[in-house]
Amino acid sequence: MKSIRLHKLFSKLFDYTFCFLVLALIALLTPFSNDTLLYYLLAATPLLWILPEALLLSTWGTTPGYAIFSIAPKTFEGNKLPFKQALRFGIGLRKVLWVRCDKNISNVIIRLGIACFVLLGGLFTKAVIDFPQEFGKEVTVRGWVHFASSEGDFTAEFPTKPSTQQKQLEIPQAKRTLDYQEVTTNPAHESTYSVSALELPRKWMIFSSNTILKGALSVLIDNMSFGAKLLNKQFSKHGEYPAIDYHIDEQGKISKGRLVLVGQKLYKVEFSAQAETLVEDAGIKFIQSFKPLR
Repeated sequence: MKSIRLHKLFSKLFDYTFCFLVLALIALLTPFSNDTLLYYLLAATPLLWILPEALLLSTWGTTPGYAIFSIAPKTFEGNKLPFKQALRFGIGLRKVLWVRCDKNISNVIIRLGIACFVLLGGLFTKAVIDFPQEFGKEVTVRGWVHFASSEGDFTAEFPTKPSTQQKQLEIPQAKRTLDYQEVTTNPAHESTYSVSALELPRKWMIFSSNTILKGALSVLIDNMSFGAKLLNKQFSKHGEYPAIDYHIDEQGKISKGRLVLVGQKLYKVEFSAQAETLVEDAGIKFIQSFKPLR
């Protein structure tokens, strides 16, 4: 009896793993951001498995987990569970008869195939989940400087050691200025990399994140030299946070960056250079390395 209980427990855990891996592989084929979706799927797996389990029990007579451990739930007459009974069993409202399955060659091959799928799927999913962290490590190994703000609100990887400056941002529409902090590399180099952190007034937070980001981008352009042109903008996400990507031409100097809204704090992550010296790959790595620590 104790052996059956352990087999039931491990079978259920195996089925949850199987379900999560199938859903994760499907999620990775979608155009949506998967960094948080995978964790939501993991938490919801026990609920999401109820319907597939009922379908498998009513058609195949078992599930991958039960097949691996050679047990199966049956009716008290020893037959496969009908769909409604299997559904009630899945939510804990139906008692069943547990039987041990025959260990023939075909069952052994099926069990080995399922086990291989779960093992390979687990390794693949772990690699996808760990990719952002591993990418960050790769940037640091190549000689970039890891920077952590003195306030402990963000980290980023800079190609050279940055310096911190206090600046003021003029907001003509509100007839006021806001103090902000900017961490930037030496502007004497061909390319400049910078992260700015600005605490927004609380009353501004009544607006939607998209409205705040659009307004901030407009103020950014207003504070540039005459003739600065916005070439492109697009709403995006930086991890879980709302963001807007922009591309600005300031009389031959190209600036590409991302505004990221984290609660009441607005971050500007940007790289810029003359058009002929702009290095896209390094700039993209820089923006991706930025991590707000809310």
